[in-house]
Amino acid sequence: MEQNNQKSSRGVSQGPFDLGEQEMRELGYKAIDILVDRWTSLRDKNVWAGGTREEMEALFRQNPPEDKSSSVKVMTEAVEQVLTRAARIDHPRFFAFVPSSPTWPSVIADALVSGFNVFQGTWLESAAPSQVELVVLDWFRDWIGFPESAGGILTSGGSAANLNAFVLGRGEVDELDKVVIYCSDQGHSSLERAARMVGVRDSNIRIIPTKNDYRMDMELL
Repeated sequence: MEQNNQKSSRGVSQGPFDLGEQEMRELGYKAIDILVDRWTSLRDKNVWAGGTREEMEALFRQNPPEDKSSSVKVMTEAVEQVLTRAARIDHPRFFAFVPSSPTWPSVIADALVSGFNVFQGTWLESAAPSQVELVVLDWFRDWIGFPESAGGILTSGGSAANLNAFVLGRGEVDELDKVVIYCSDQGHSSLERAARMVGVRDSNIRIIPTKNDYRMDMELL
């Protein structure tokens, strides 16, 4: 049987989807250059760039490629044709939806976490990352003034946090059919989605209008 695996410069067997060491470095350096160029020119770019569904269909609808391509070429095309056709939510003039202002160290940290392929589902597989999470949560607990019995987890964002809260509440309920959820009409859409995901009936999700001060109409509530 013929072996398709090749040896890298360090003598390690490579599979069909592995890149050589030099290509890995070239791809990584190119990615850093692209990101730095984006960050340093962000203020000069438009806040939003996108297109209609028809325009996107015309641009991207094609059959799956049969032949392999250079990883640098694929990344460059993805940056020029895909990643640039979206809202720049970290732009200093972006005030809609979910504005984000990451720092450069956080971008590098995100790459490192992906590169180290961290799985934090159990202590056995991520002792140090889990301990760091516990320490950071204790920092927040102290800052907020919560008691030592308080705990939590770090999530990817508000939508995941809302879902976690609903799941926690669901565990304290015996008769889910009787559960009623009250939300302000200013509440995030993830609240309704989370309620449905844990099994709350649509008819038991009550949206309460707000007044001019964006507070719930307490009399109606």
